Amino acid sequence: MNPSKGKNFYRLKIVDKDGGYTYSEIVEIFYSQFELLKFSATEADDKARLDWETHAELNTSVFEVQWSATDTLSFKRIGTVNAVGNEDNIYQYFHEDPLPGRNFYRLKIMDKDGSFIYSDIEEITFSEESDLVVKIGPNPVNTNLTFYITSDENTTGLIEMMNAEGKLVLSKNIEIRAGNSVQHIYTTALERGLYFVRITTPGQRIFLRFIK
Repeated sequence: MNPSKGKNFYRLKIVDKDGGYTYSEIVEIFYSQFELLKFSATEADDKARLDWETHAELNTSVFEVQWSATDTLSFKRIGTVNAVGNEDNIYQYFHEDPLPGRNFYRLKIMDKDGSFIYSDIEEITFSEESDLVVKIGPNPVNTNLTFYITSDENTTGLIEMMNAEGKLVLSKNIEIRAGNSVQHIYTTALERGLYFVRITTPGQRIFLRFIK
């Protein structure tokens, strides 16, 4: 027998050999019959585009978008999308700041009663290639991280540092000279762990990582 949408009540009728019987306690089970028909993650310029389709959102409340740049276990919430609640729906979400290398995404699908399920995990790998040459050291670093920059022209840039959770912890505007130049950033205040660096110049982005 297929259960109905919503609340379903069950009990056992326990029959004795002499024909007498008793009933068990009543058990209530809620069936939403929710279906995640599709969940995908694709690269869109320098952003991550997430698309998903659903069916039977009878009790669905919200979709929590989760991301990890380290592994398939350490996810953090980067956004939420309210459920529409109709039979069939299509959703889209853009992650504006993915990191270089592997990026993992999943949905936490939450019901109105507080229960939830997770989607499958989708992965996107973003390229680290660029015409601008930047090297950093030492790595691991203690107090002072040095940027060794080679450029064909004078330009400006922005150095941004993110921790392993993707949170911006430091930013610095820089002037880049044609040829070889050096920039220093003091890292004494940073906690120990993995960090990602994004160097942005007009028309270019470079991604690096280091350990404190």
